[in-house]
Amino acid sequence: MADHTRNKTEKDRNTDQREPVTLVKGSHRWTFTCDPGDEPALLRRLAELADGKDVPFDWFDAALVSHQLSNRLRPGLKRVQAGRAASRGTGTNS
Repeated sequence: MADHTRNKTEKDRNTDQREPVTLVKGSHRWTFTCDPGDEPALLRRLAELADGKDVPFDWFDAALVSHQLSNRLRPGLKRVQAGRAASRGTGTNS
């Protein structure tokens, strides 16, 4: 039964990391999610939107969205770093 609890907790963490970031600008609305590891694809998409002339999504908007998503992914990255340090038998400096 402990394994089910651990798996549920990991699933909940992954769900938390996928919470969307929504940007509303005028009559436009964009919603973004990003799984850990998919950040490069999201950044490319944000750049495409910011570079486009047909939507009012600019580079400031891209920076804002990427910052908000990185804040949501950061706790998972810290857990991964802590797990790697523990498996090597070293502590972390955070």
